Amino acid sequence: MLLSSLILMLLNPPAWLLAAVWGLLPTAVVATDEYRLPWNLNNPFVLVNLLSDRDRFDFADHLLTSMHTCETARWSARRGMLLDACLGPFSGVLEDPGLLEATGALGRKHGKLLDVIGIDIMRAAADRDNPMKYESMSRTSSWLNHAMRHPYFMLRYLVALDTVQREGGQLDDPWFDLHNLLPRRRSLMPQSRALGKELTFSIDRFRDGLLFDVAVDSGFAGRHAMLFFPDRADQLDWAESIDRITKLSIILATHDDVDPDALRRLRIWADSNSSSEAGFALDVTGWWCSHGPSAHQPTDELADQLFAAAIRSLDDGSILYSLPNGDYHVREAAQFAIIRLDRDGSRSVPLVRNWLLNDREFPRHPRYDLPDSDPDLIAAWAEHLSDLAWSNEVEIRRWLARALPVRIGTSDDARIDEILARLLADVDEDVRRDAEYAAELRREAAESP
Repeated sequence: MLLSSLILMLLNPPAWLLAAVWGLLPTAVVATDEYRLPWNLNNPFVLVNLLSDRDRFDFADHLLTSMHTCETARWSARRGMLLDACLGPFSGVLEDPGLLEATGALGRKHGKLLDVIGIDIMRAAADRDNPMKYESMSRTSSWLNHAMRHPYFMLRYLVALDTVQREGGQLDDPWFDLHNLLPRRRSLMPQSRALGKELTFSIDRFRDGLLFDVAVDSGFAGRHAMLFFPDRADQLDWAESIDRITKLSIILATHDDVDPDALRRLRIWADSNSSSEAGFALDVTGWWCSHGPSAHQPTDELADQLFAAAIRSLDDGSILYSLPNGDYHVREAAQFAIIRLDRDGSRSVPLVRNWLLNDREFPRHPRYDLPDSDPDLIAAWAEHLSDLAWSNEVEIRRWLARALPVRIGTSDDARIDEILARLLADVDEDVRRDAEYAAELRREAAESP
């Protein structure tokens, strides 16, 4: 009976025993995902909850250390699940300063794993003889690919925590990610960057799976930007259009070595007689200029060319693509590009007023809702749009309230405060709610050092 119990315990060990001997088990056993764990998928924290905080981080450190030299370990679903339980967003580390510091230390120690995993993904993506390897690493739904359990996203998360602790900022701030976290990841991935420039990939690899993340993080995506232009823009469905537009705009906004042919193609398409080509290029332009105030923006010469092309496309009512909830037109893409290209609002904001009052259209907002908006853009808002707070049309007041300026310390503070007071007392609940949110952001900005 005792022998049978011992055999059963070895075949399906309790959590405390697995934790105690984990570091002593041979790699072949540790990396075998079929080896039964003493919990099911719905309760991955049983083992971690039995460990002290110190043992938890020693345990995670052991898992990460073995991943540096063993590809099987890097792609073990079990390790992904255990790391998520030890360090992931739901493990409690984000709520405890001590645990957060220890987690950031692991990101600092093992950050170079980003490079190793990136090379794994690139080699698999370029392997035309074994396409299923990239599928299993990148796209297949499994324990490994669930949330933070994926090794690549787990390492990005650890590096992010380390960077936030050292440089300040907030993880939920997209501009901090763009300006602080992305350069940090790039500095940790020199081999991925070099190899990614040499290898050739299909557009399908970039569009589906992790190759795009690796290409942007390591900094070689710019050399492959031409792949994101379709052969025929008029033959794309809405999902592929949005995917290509979004990814190309991210590349343009985050890389300083974009293929010159891609920039040339963007300019030519923006000025094309083909509605589908012009609309595609102008929508890319709008999103490109949306990625933060200090992102890689078009040069003045290119911006002027794109702006002129967008003005010419304002008369184009062709459908660029059809969404499940309605059509998106070339004119809307042109409006979007005009608004985003004109950073001080001098040319675009008067047009926005005309679209609102004369054309009864509700275009996307200029970025006067950012805490570091250009003061000239806020001045243009105050001059051309602020009186709309007294409009008799509730839809116009709602449009205005959704993106009130939140930057403080400009010459228009008094006017903005006046508009806020008017909208905070509006009869419409939606208007009041959005005005309250803007007022809160302005108060936070005033209180911040």
